[in-house]
This record gives sequence, C-alpha cells and structure tokens, in this order.
Amino acid sequence: MLQLLKNKQALMIVAACTAGFAFAHILEVLAYITLNSSASQDFATAFSWIDFLAALGILYVAGAKGWEFFLKQDWKTTGELAGVAVSFLIISIGYLVAAVNVNSPNGNYSIAVAVGIGLVALLLLYKAAEASLAEQGNSQLPKDSKLWFMSCIGVLLVAIGKGVLTTISSSESIASGILMAIGFGLILAAVSSAYKVGRFTSIMTLQVIRALSAFIIFAIVMAIAQGWEFNASTATLTGMKIAGALPTFIYAVGYGLLAYGGWGFLAGSGRNQFTGPNTPELSSPSEDAS
Repeated sequence: MLQLLKNKQALMIVAACTAGFAFAHILEVLAYITLNSSASQDFATAFSWIDFLAALGILYVAGAKGWEFFLKQDWKTTGELAGVAVSFLIISIGYLVAAVNVNSPNGNYSIAVAVGIGLVALLLLYKAAEASLAEQGNSQLPKDSKLWFMSCIGVLLVAIGKGVLTTISSSESIASGILMAIGFGLILAAVSSAYKVGRFTSIMTLQVIRALSAFIIFAIVMAIAQGWEFNASTATLTGMKIAGALPTFIYAVGYGLLAYGGWGFLAGSGRNQFTGPNTPELSSPSEDAS
C-alpha cells in the first residue's frame, strides 16, 4: 500500500483524486443549499459522477502499480496493491450505482462503499500481523504493530458507520456519526503517534492530522444535525438544508486538507518516511520518479 506514496506519479494521481472528492462534496453542499429546485438535481448528479471518477482514478493507479510489481515478480507488494485495487473497485461500483440512481432516495450504494473500505481494514490488519511477527523476531524493532492495528480498527469502524447509513433517518444518522467519529479518532491517534515518534517526518503529515480532525468534526456534526432534523415530527426545508450542507462542507474541507498535504509532499515540503518492520523507507517522491 505504501508504494502509492513512494512514487511521484502515483502520489500525484492519488492527490488529484482526493481533490476530486473535495470538489464533489462542494457540489453536494450546493445540492443541499439549492434543495427543492432544478439546480439541486444537477449538482447531485455532478457530485455523484465526480465521486465515481475519483475512486476510479485510485483504482487505476493501484492496478497500474500492482502490474509493475507483478512484472518484477515482487509478489508481496503485488498482493497488497491488488487488495487496494479490489477495494477501490468495489467502492467505484458503489459510487457508480449512486450516480446512475441519483433520483432514487435509496442509499444502498453505501453498502458497497462500506465493503470496499472494510477490505482496506483487512489490508491494515495484515500489515499489523506482519509487523507483529517481525517485532517478535527482533526486540530492537519499534512497536509499529500497535499503530497498524489501531488504524485497522479505525478504518473498520468507518466502514461500519458508512454501511449503517442506508437511508436518511435519525437513528441511522446518529449511529453512523458516532461510529465514524470513533473510527476517525483512532486513525488520528495512530497517525499522530507515528508522527510524534518520528515514523512520519514530513511536515505535510500535519495536514493529514488536520484532515482527520475535520472528518471527526464532520461525523459529530452529522450525528447532531441530521439526528435532530429527522427526529422532528415534521422536517423543515431550511432544517434539511442545514443538516445536509453543514457536515458535508466540513467533509469537503477534510478532503481538501488531504489533497493539500499530498501536493505539498510532491512539491518537496519535507522528507517523508515510514520505516516499519519489513517496510522499505519511503523516500521523497521527487527522489523516485520512476
């Protein structure tokens, strides 16, 4: 998985796709603001297709890099990237279903997206097990397995939270928000810990930390705003606009911070590495443009 951060072209595509997610959610904000008008439908259609294209872009880069390592007969890295590709294939299918059924109030596409995110959690579990085995064989190695496992649990909770939200309702919004807030919190704790002990050294890691903080705020605001609005006996149009637009805007800010961090890393803003057990050092992308 970390090979996508090591190569300049791969990281460039990932950063561009992340910016695409940010732009898509800005369009979703506009869809909520213009709710109950013809423009709302246009914005909703646009953001659904951009979400799909952004996920498809990450699928492409994971598949392309996986093929490169397959030709090099690096089976371990090929397997990891194949897992990432399958994950984003399922996520892309989910967003495609959302895009072609944008007129339908049914949100079952989130199940497919949740399954794709859940597969990422399994990949992180594999990395945690790999690190744990390496640490048992060499007590001098840093204890990275805990960070991988914490990230795994966090991503799994985000996946479950996404899967819970199949329809717009008070109970599902609250449950989804709570689960995702805890999940993003665990990922934030893992990244922050890795940064503090020097596992990540790029200053752009701070943008990732800020992005995860924004995602936590998004989940909490979604639970409060949508839970309050759809718990009312009669939902108001203004309330629906606020309940949808406010958390979505915060979500877009989070993606924007991630994209900014990626482009900053590409521009050479600090050296980045993650030297866990059996994990090659991640050099600056400017040093590995192949």
